[in-house]
Amino acid sequence: MPSSTIDRRGFLKAAGAAGVATVAAGCDYNAPVPIGKVVPWLEDPVVPYENVLPYVVQDPQLVPGNAVHFATRCDECPAGCGVVARNREGRIVHLEGNPHDPVGGGNLCAMGTAGIQATYSPDRFKGPLKAGAEVSWDDAIQQLGAAIKGAAGAVAWVGRYRSAATGALIAQAVQAFGGRVLMWEPLGLDALRAAVKATFGRDAIPSWHLDDAHTVLSFGADFTTTWLSPNEQSRGWANSRDPKHGGFVSRTVVVAPRLGNSGVLADLHLAPKPGTEVDVAMALARLVADRKGYRGPAGRLLSGVDPDAAASSAGISAERLGEVADWLAAAPSVVIPGGPADSIDPTALATAVLVLNEVCGNIGRTVRFGDEHLVDGHATAGDVVALLDDCRNGKVKVLFIDDLDLVYSLPESMDVQGALARVDHLVLLTNEPGDTTIDKAWVLPPGTTLENWGDGNVRAGVYTLQQQAMRPLYATRSQGDVLLALARAAGVAAPAAQPAGADAAPA
Repeated sequence: MPSSTIDRRGFLKAAGAAGVATVAAGCDYNAPVPIGKVVPWLEDPVVPYENVLPYVVQDPQLVPGNAVHFATRCDECPAGCGVVARNREGRIVHLEGNPHDPVGGGNLCAMGTAGIQATYSPDRFKGPLKAGAEVSWDDAIQQLGAAIKGAAGAVAWVGRYRSAATGALIAQAVQAFGGRVLMWEPLGLDALRAAVKATFGRDAIPSWHLDDAHTVLSFGADFTTTWLSPNEQSRGWANSRDPKHGGFVSRTVVVAPRLGNSGVLADLHLAPKPGTEVDVAMALARLVADRKGYRGPAGRLLSGVDPDAAASSAGISAERLGEVADWLAAAPSVVIPGGPADSIDPTALATAVLVLNEVCGNIGRTVRFGDEHLVDGHATAGDVVALLDDCRNGKVKVLFIDDLDLVYSLPESMDVQGALARVDHLVLLTNEPGDTTIDKAWVLPPGTTLENWGDGNVRAGVYTLQQQAMRPLYATRSQGDVLLALARAAGVAAPAAQPAGADAAPA
């Protein structure tokens, strides 16, 4: 081996130079790194330009190295589960379920866990835009305030469902502008809501309790991932599979033409021909009614049902259908309907599933109305279609879209882009670009759930508070702050931001 030409002193000099270069690179991502000669540091477009600086005035709530935890709520779906956000040096680094939350019970689903990514997305808007060009918040508020004042009530708001004081503020502000409010969830439960109203005469969506169900039967609903309250249902389903919880291990049956995420977890998957799910549900109701000697109000709906014919048309074994009926009749169960993508006629399927739950004796036991999901103020897809028709006809001059990608959520045949292009002032309250980002639109980024205050009331008797867990990363303003500023600019009375029916605050 040839002898080395470097001595001890030379080695120490080289090591020291490399250490200085490494520290310099860590403090400034875009700084050049001198190692013998100047070598430009490669710029990463995803990594922000940062300098490591000491605190001048340290926030007394933040101690370097110690985490601070904030109790807040998740806003990834309408369930609104409680969340504990871990803050390190002013940044949220982890989310987990709040064990005191009656909905989530300390768990957090995949959507909620991944919600932190929305805050640190590199695609976020850094501030307000007008037709793609940066504009100050003051200019945006003044120009939109003048537009609202000149719209003479031709104002509309369509966005995700907001409840409690947050929803009241939005409703009161837009009504003060002379406009209307539609709060709509693309993955909503319009069909189930209509079925409950037709079957039980109540405008509500019951809660589904899987904990005590010996048989969990789903007609296509992915109840562990997206349907209704996935975190709560996943916990209930896990408890039903744990013999330590109730002394039994439940069976899971999924009846759906395709195999979804919940179907993968099922003990039995029955794949009927598309469009025959309603017949299968009614056939099961007839079989269970015969086994239990059911004489309730749903009996008149089952007199003409032929289980064998239904099984044959669906392509399912009549013996297998009878086996499932035996399970449903023998012990407490729960039957879950599908969504809009799980049936040709989702309302008819939801009605048939409610009938099956009634025959099985599940109403009031595993399907309850006491702690139902609140639907007051929920718009339907038909309401959104009517709003788009008004946009095409020039009846809407100012349209706010709150955290909704209408172009992505609705069929291409509806020409949502064309309808929105007819609106004089389209205002997108969104943090990232999407299919609905129209060239001429205003973009007012509201910030994320972790950066804003808010609240929610999506279940009867359950109110959740959303507190700011970190300072906003960019020049954003929440929906409420934007509306209050626009009310002042338009010269209308500021909303009280108080839910209808609430007691007046003392003076």
